[in-house]
Amino acid sequence: MKQYATFSIECTFTNESLVGIYNDFREKCKKYCIDEDMELYRIPLGTKTYDYAHELALKYPDKRNDDEIMNDKPVMYIDEIEIFITYEKADYEKAVAYRVNFWYLAYDYEDGTPDDFAGYCCDKPDWSIQIGKVQNRNYRIPKSEFGKRKYAMMMLGYAVADEVRDLLINSGLATERDFLEVITRRGAHICWQIMPEHEFSGFMEENDGELIDTCQTCGMKRYQPLHEPYRMSREQAEKLYGLNRTHEMTGPIMEEGTEVEGPKAEHILEPLYIINREAYSVLHKNYPRMQFVPIFAKK
Repeated sequence: MKQYATFSIECTFTNESLVGIYNDFREKCKKYCIDEDMELYRIPLGTKTYDYAHELALKYPDKRNDDEIMNDKPVMYIDEIEIFITYEKADYEKAVAYRVNFWYLAYDYEDGTPDDFAGYCCDKPDWSIQIGKVQNRNYRIPKSEFGKRKYAMMMLGYAVADEVRDLLINSGLATERDFLEVITRRGAHICWQIMPEHEFSGFMEENDGELIDTCQTCGMKRYQPLHEPYRMSREQAEKLYGLNRTHEMTGPIMEEGTEVEGPKAEHILEPLYIINREAYSVLHKNYPRMQFVPIFAKK
């Protein structure tokens, strides 16, 4: 397992000192540049270059407000955006479970949104910050978006082709109730959305998830997205079915300034989709490029 931090930098000042810092950063970090146009750098943690970039990011944050950004106010900032983790073969071999994380994306209809397939968490939702919604009907996408793929990520959840669904069912790792049909607007069959019947609780807490809201009516919990690497107790891993989903939901709170901010705003929440070692073994054998995130035993 290797960990990297992604940095972005921008300098529109003509101040000689700030331009010097900007050019010095670009020179010292140039071998880690992943996008010259966007000025993005992916730097390994635990290196002197990371320590240098991290210190500058703390010293030169982006403090502009929305008006200043819109008016192109001169700026000099270095932003540490995210921690990026890459996993090796050994990581997958020692994992006790796996999170579904398909990369290929199947888009919605151009005039559609995920909200077309979601409803309130209960009859009388009562959230403190933003109302939580959940998927409550079959997802619909253009047939061309999935095409001949065997698996894909959608704007809500993940989908697999008939043959993948059949493989899991015939291997005793899933049942028909673990899938929801994905269709076109005319009702034609396309593929199957992974919608595990088996739920389990505690994964968010095990990974120090930040609880940010709860529906006072139905008790649904909303957590901030978790940070990797993920952990799970061996006892919980042994209780997993082939396909599983977390009982707790995840979904970020929309920030101020967006169209959906405020207590009356609505936002779709999703669980995490987790498979056990047996399901991973079968899927990896037949679809070696299928993407998952390993979950390690909690010490």
